[in-house]
Order: sequence, then structure tokens, then C-alpha cells
Amino acid sequence: MKRKMLFLARAVVYLLAFLVPPVLVSIVGFKAVESTRYEAPPDAAKVQAGELPAPPRHDPHRPTAVVLLSNQGAEVTDVLAPYEVLSESGAFNVYAVAPERKAVTLSGGLDVSPQLSLAELGQRLGGEDPDVIVVPEMADIGSPGHRPVAEWLREHAEGSGTVVSVCNGAQVLADAGLLDGRRATANWANMAEWERRYPDTEWVRGLRYVEDGNVLTAAGVTSGISATLHVIRGYVGKEAATALAQKSGYPDQRVGDEPRIPAERLTVSDRALYVLWVAYGWGKPRIGVVLTEGTSEIELASVLDVYPGPVLTANTTTLTPEGPRSPVRTEHGLYFVPRSDLDSAPGLDRLLVPGRDAPSVTDPRVRSWAREKGLEREFIHAHAPADFPLDATLSDLAQHENAPVARFTARLLEYPTDHLGLAGGGWPYAHLLWPLAVGLLGLALAVLTGRLLGPA
Repeated sequence: MKRKMLFLARAVVYLLAFLVPPVLVSIVGFKAVESTRYEAPPDAAKVQAGELPAPPRHDPHRPTAVVLLSNQGAEVTDVLAPYEVLSESGAFNVYAVAPERKAVTLSGGLDVSPQLSLAELGQRLGGEDPDVIVVPEMADIGSPGHRPVAEWLREHAEGSGTVVSVCNGAQVLADAGLLDGRRATANWANMAEWERRYPDTEWVRGLRYVEDGNVLTAAGVTSGISATLHVIRGYVGKEAATALAQKSGYPDQRVGDEPRIPAERLTVSDRALYVLWVAYGWGKPRIGVVLTEGTSEIELASVLDVYPGPVLTANTTTLTPEGPRSPVRTEHGLYFVPRSDLDSAPGLDRLLVPGRDAPSVTDPRVRSWAREKGLEREFIHAHAPADFPLDATLSDLAQHENAPVARFTARLLEYPTDHLGLAGGGWPYAHLLWPLAVGLLGLALAVLTGRLLGPA
């Protein structure tokens, strides 16, 4: 009997030795990756106050739309897509603002220079509330560094014409108490968490956006485009908003009230892909993203929300020939700060150049440098059909990784892909070898330790 009990005890120990190490590696991997999602650039890549570009001029006859940033970090498409759509409408003064006018890290490692601080915005508006406030997903919600954002929202949200949250920007509003007693939506993958954390809000699934009073909450990431178009319709009319939707190329061009979308939920396959790519994503490709004058904001976002994106499919760095402190202006007047120049760029596996016009405007020094490094300049948007920029980058992800990862990424971005083939490899079963190897190593160590301690 005693021998049987010892056998069972050892079997349990061996089972735990096989299961626990992969779990611990996953936890450590998640924490390590999460800590780098909004990691600020090194000091050398920061623009100093005296080097900041001049803010855009203010037209007092136009309504003012503000894309609110946090100096702690914000989601790249949540910020850039509404900014571009609002700017493209020509109906607003559009400003990217943050508590302090210093570089803000967007997900994917894209560093943007806010056009105004919150104090400077207040001076421009004479203390009045903005007409439209766009709130993206932000980092470190509830921390002391986030407090200025929450306090500003509580002060100005009620007097604003419309407050628009994009994706998990709904958490920013909920944390500030602005969703209590309201209907709201957010990214489907986090909805269960928000239901537990903010029970005073009625969380709604399966809608592109939800409107309750002057608060409009959009579902995952690219749903912010539809929500922004809905807001614009109230200022320019349905016909002009529809024309703008068509021009944008976004597949869901409905600008009506609360359009329905699939009510997604996480599957076992989703969870497995996420764990494998985030916690066990060893050996990810290193991708350089060349910042080029005049590139559209959505074109940039379409690269950095796929590489690395929410599934963290790559390690990316932004670069230009001019150096890490030379801001690059986008199509609608935002300035981005590259993290590297050609001399300081890390070793790269790929070199992506966003923008439809990139082949004609990219600095020839990039071509020479790429040839020297054995890299091909990949003009990811230049040869794509005249559709939405994410079509090209998601198709590229499917080809270079696999189709399931590309489809999962698209779902997390709430991006319709029925019109895309997303041709690529099948489910990456080979990646299961990593956690299996970790488990077997743990088991081997347990067996070795048992033998060293003596027979059962």
C-alpha cells in the first residue's frame, strides 16, 4: 500500500513537472510582452521641446475635434484612423492632444508628437469644450500617470457634442465614471472583463458602435472608422458622409444607427494562437518600417497593427535616413519620431515602406542602404488594389505567417475579411512543439532529481 501511494505521489509530481513549466513560461512571456507594448523610445529618439513642430492653425468658424492621447501610450489605429477620417472630412479643426506635449508611444513602437498639450488646447478654445472628443485605448489606466486624462475627461465630456471611444477606449470612459448607467460596447475579446469590472454599464455585443446620449462607444479598433463617420454625418450630412466612407475604402460603409456585426467570442483555437505567438513567439522576424513624408495615417497604422499587431507577430522599429530625432510629417499633419536612422538600425529580416506613393518619394539613401544589408524594400501598399490599406498588410501576414493568425488578427481589429482570400499556411501545429519541449524538459528534470534522491 505504501509503495502504491509513493508511486501515485511520484506520478502527480511528474505530471505537475510537465504542466507547470509551460504555464510559468506563458505567464512570464505575457508579462514581458505587455511591458514592451507601449515602451518609450530611448532618450536619443525623443524630440526636445524646442524642436517640436508648430501646431496647426485654428479656424474659429469650424468645430473642433480632439483625438485624446495619453503620455503613457495609446493604440495606434484607435488614434490614427479617426484622426485621418476627421481630417479628410475638412469640416473640423483636428488636434492630437496629450497632457504634456512630448512624444507619445503608440502600439507597434510608433512615436507621435502631440500637436497641443491639454493646457494649450484650453487656451485655443478659450476654456470651451471641444465639439468632438475621440478616446482610444490607453496604457496604465488608473495609474497616477493616467490621472490627468481622466480628470480632463470628467471636466469636458458632458459639455462636448460627442465623446467617441474606440475599442478599449471604453475602459478609459468607464474608469472615469462616464459610462455608469449607459449602454456601451468595446472590443469583443475584452467584453467579459469589462462586464465584471464595470457592472453599472450595460455592455452590448454585436454592434459596430453604440450611441447613448452624447457618448458613442465603438467596438474593436477599426470600428472607430464607422463611429467617426457617424459623428461626421451630423455635421456634414448623410450624402457627404457616405461619399467620405466610400473614399476611405473601409469595407463596412454603413453610416446609419448602430450597425450590426458578428458577436464574436474567444474560441479554444483563438486562445491557443494567442499563447503561442505572444508567450512562445521566439524568433519573431525583425521588421524595419520606413517613415516617409506624406504617408497617410491609416497606411502607417495598417502596418503597425499587423506587425506586431495584437498577436505580436514581429518585432518592429521605425527608421529614416535623417536620424532618430528628425520628425516625419504625415499626409494630414501629424509628426512621427523615428527610433533609428540607417546607421543605428538593428539587424532586420524585412524592410517595409508604407504608402501608395512610397516608390516615388522614398529617399534613395534607403535603397542603397537596403542593398548593402541584403534587404528588399517592400512597398506594401504601392502594388495593392485601391482598397483599404489593411487588405494589403493582412494578406502579407497570411503569406508570411499563416492564414489562421491573419484571420484572428483581423477579428481582433474588428476588420471584415469576407472580400479577402487570406491565402497562406494552415493552423501552425508545429508551434505546439515549443510548450511541449518546455514541459518535457521539466519532466526530465523531475525524473533526474527523483533518481538522484533514490529509488521509490
